[in-house]
Amino acid sequence: LELKLLTVKKSGKYRVEVWNIRNVAKSNLKLSEKLFYDIGQIVAIALEERNLNPNQETKMFRVLSNV
Repeated sequence: LELKLLTVKKSGKYRVEVWNIRNVAKSNLKLSEKLFYDIGQIVAIALEERNLNPNQETKMFRVLSNV
């Protein structure tokens, strides 16, 4: 799994991060929002695709509280 932070935008008390995720394994990968959740500032997580073939990419959106 390869993660790359693409964008960070701030709006009021929230910060939105857009990540690129790539499956670098030779087998299919099943993603879940729980894999990327940390207790604390994270308010929401969304994945464009949950099932990735080898070398396939998707985007993840994380909303964090700035407080």
